[in-house]
Amino acid sequence: MSIKKLRQKKNLSQEELADTTGLSLRTIQRVESGNSVSTASWKTLASFFGMSVEALQETNQVMDLGSQHSLTQQRLAYHRSAQLIIFIVVFFVAVSQWLAYYASLSPGNSSASLWTILSYVSQIAIAAAVFAYLFSHAKITFVWSYYAITAAFFIVAIGIDIWTEPFTDTASYQLIYPVYYTLFLLALLLIHVLQMALSLKGESTILMQR
Repeated sequence: MSIKKLRQKKNLSQEELADTTGLSLRTIQRVESGNSVSTASWKTLASFFGMSVEALQETNQVMDLGSQHSLTQQRLAYHRSAQLIIFIVVFFVAVSQWLAYYASLSPGNSSASLWTILSYVSQIAIAAAVFAYLFSHAKITFVWSYYAITAAFFIVAIGIDIWTEPFTDTASYQLIYPVYYTLFLLALLLIHVLQMALSLKGESTILMQR
């Protein structure tokens, strides 16, 4: 266990450990935070806890790495959730754009029965559930690339809306957004596929800043 756990096991505060060992409170705080301290300080602590210096240092280092790994995994879980939400939102936007496009082609046949709507929504839900299950097992996360692509596509979408305003009455205008959001969806899907493929290979590279 770490030095902090060893201290707590003896029911000592940092101040009490400092007084007992003759070390400064600052030294105790530094060693528990994983910062470097003098060799003499390590020898004093090792003697107090009845361990060798090497064993105490190795134990403390392993605990620090374990804490960092746990924190990294927690952050990745948040990022995976955010990516999944972004993907689902873009998916529904793309689908709605295509529905609007087909409705514009035959406005007289645009109505649908309740059963047709429920069937369509169920298919989307099943596809999303399968994708969510697969993605939850992906260990590789292209975090900043994913967010950068999302931001870039939304910015370009705003630009397209402004630039194509004079052509809103043309037939080709109706096809711009369905195609555009489909490309957006495919770009995100490509990242997800790469993440899952790399995870299946057992790789552990995380392309994000810590």
